[in-house]
Amino acid sequence: DMNERIMKEEEISDAFIMFPGGIGTFDEFFKIWTMKKVQQIKKPLVILNIGEIFSPLIKQIDVLSEAGFIKKPALDLISVYDDVSSLLEGTNGMIQ
Repeated sequence: DMNERIMKEEEISDAFIMFPGGIGTFDEFFKIWTMKKVQQIKKPLVILNIGEIFSPLIKQIDVLSEAGFIKKPALDLISVYDDVSSLLEGTNGMIQ
């Protein structure tokens, strides 16, 4: 099932990186974000915003934060990078 898949990914991965994808991508992203919030997952969670594909999602997350629905500690669990080179540079070798 999806939870088993995420736990297997957590076991073998350095990080969780959301690339452009379909509905399953969003499902996994939000599940992992929630699991990070309750400290079931400790690895980095990254949105790779290639070509600004996720900019509307990022804006909506900001809107929800400004409205008080998402607190800063939850926002701090996500990193956003616009390209792979800045991702690698910004994670200081944590992601290879």
